[in-house]
Amino acid sequence: MRKLGILVTMITMLLLIGCNQESTVEKMYDHLETAVELEQPFAEKQDTFSELEERDQEIYNELIQLSADELDKIESLTGEALNNIEERKKILADEKESMKSAEEEFLKAKKLVSDLDDPLQETANEMITTMEERYQTYYELNDAYMVSLEEEKALYELFQKEDLTEEELSNLINTVNQQYETLMELNDTFNELTNTYNDQKANFYQEADLNIVQD
Repeated sequence: MRKLGILVTMITMLLLIGCNQESTVEKMYDHLETAVELEQPFAEKQDTFSELEERDQEIYNELIQLSADELDKIESLTGEALNNIEERKKILADEKESMKSAEEEFLKAKKLVSDLDDPLQETANEMITTMEERYQTYYELNDAYMVSLEEEKALYELFQKEDLTEEELSNLINTVNQQYETLMELNDTFNELTNTYNDQKANFYQEADLNIVQD
């Protein structure tokens, strides 16, 4: 009977461990999906941001076709371009706040990982690491874009100079283009990390036996 009592106790303990892990997974799920929701303002503004970028390119293309004596047209276009830059700065600032809120929520899920057992804990840690890299890359991307906008601003202000030289313009255009290349690299990395994280999160849910349909 004593052996039976020990066996029953062990089974009970295993059931409790299983229930605790299930509860932990459910809490993590809530935090992870809330983080996704908090990123929505970031996602929703991408179309507006892209439209502003497209218009900026149109303005630039128009400006380089103008002659130096078309001052009224130059002033009008550069004024629009500078307003465009300020709009994009505002969107970037709002996006950053959304990402910070999402990251804070995500960290609540991270704190629960230690309550999981292997191999699920290992799967969760891989997912956490990827997302942390993603957030870091986003902040680098956001900062780099702000720098790029300041360089664009300097470029459009240069267009307003009556005594603008070809060398001045060429040097600043090269600077803007170099920064753009940095932006593209960071953006590609961010998108790759986003895709990797989504795959890892889906795998985590699957291993945890959560019946979740991933978009």
